[in-house]
Amino acid sequence: MKFYHYTIAFASALLITSHTQAEKISQQDIEQKRYQIMLYSPIKFHKSGLNCFLRHVFNNKQYPDFFMHDMRHVGEFLQWGKDSSQQRAYVKSVFRLFDTMRRKTYCFNAWGAESFLEKLPNLIEDQFVIFKSNESVKITEMINDILYSRFLTDFTSFQQNPNQFFDVLSQEIIKKVNNQHEFLEEVTVEEMRKIVIVFLEGLLNKLIWSSNDSIQTWDCVKKIGTHLHSLYEKNIIVDPEDLNGMYISLIERYCFFIDLSGAELPVSFFENIKKEINTVSLPFLELEEQERFLESKKERLMRALTENEVKARAREYGVITT
Repeated sequence: MKFYHYTIAFASALLITSHTQAEKISQQDIEQKRYQIMLYSPIKFHKSGLNCFLRHVFNNKQYPDFFMHDMRHVGEFLQWGKDSSQQRAYVKSVFRLFDTMRRKTYCFNAWGAESFLEKLPNLIEDQFVIFKSNESVKITEMINDILYSRFLTDFTSFQQNPNQFFDVLSQEIIKKVNNQHEFLEEVTVEEMRKIVIVFLEGLLNKLIWSSNDSIQTWDCVKKIGTHLHSLYEKNIIVDPEDLNGMYISLIERYCFFIDLSGAELPVSFFENIKKEINTVSLPFLELEEQERFLESKKERLMRALTENEVKARAREYGVITT
C-alpha cells in the first residue's frame, strides 16, 4: 500500500514538474518573441522610447549577437540626429555608445557592415562642414548688440572718458566672443573625425565572410572599399594615410578569410579575382603605401590568393580533402 502511495506521489510530482517546465519554456518563448519585435521596431526618440531601447534591447545579453549582423540602430540614431539638426556632441555620444557594443562583439558580418557603411557618409557629412560664414554672422551680430547696448545705456561715460569706455567695452566683447567660440566648438571636427576613424578601424578588423558566398565575398570587399572612399570624398576622412590604414585593415581581414577558407573555395574564385586585380584599377588597392619598400595591398592580396589557390587545386584533384 505504501508503495502505491509513493508511486502516486512520484507521478504527481513529475506531472507538476513537467507542467512547470512547460510554463517556463512557454514564457521564455513569449519573451523571445517580444524581444525580436523590439529589435526590429523603429526606435522612438523621446525619453521613454530611448529608455526602453537602452534597457530592454541594447542591454539584453543577446544584443551583441544581433549587432554583429545588423547595425541598423546606429543608422537610426544618426538619421534622427541629422533630421533634428543635432550638433556634434550628439553624434559623438552615438559613436561612443555603439563603440562599447563593438568591443563586446567578436566579429561582424561583412554584408551587414557594408550596408551600414553605404549609408554612413550621408548621415554624418554635415558634422564635418565648418560653417565659417554662419559663425562670423553670429559673432558680428553679437558685437553689434553689445555696441548698441553700451552706447545706449552708458553714453555719458563715453563722453566723459572715451579711453576708459572703450577699454571696458573691448574686454566685454573679448569675453563674449570667447564664450561664443567655446559654445560653437563644443566638439571639434577633428575630435569627431578621430571618433569615427577609431570606430571604423575596430569594425574593419572584425569583418568575416562565409566561404559559401564564394566570389560574392569579393564583391562585398569592393563595395566596402568604395564606401570608405566616399568618406574621403566627403571630407569625413581627410588624411590619405588614415584612408590607406582602413584599406589595409580591409585587405588584411580578407586575406585572413582566404587563409581560413582557401581549401573550401573553388579554383575559379582565385582565377577571377587575380584576373580582375591585374586588369582593372581598384582605388582601394592603388593608393600607395607610405614607404615604397613596404608590400603593397595588391601584392599582399595576390600572395594570399596564390598560396591558397594551391590548396584549392589540391582539393579539386583529390590530393587533400576538407
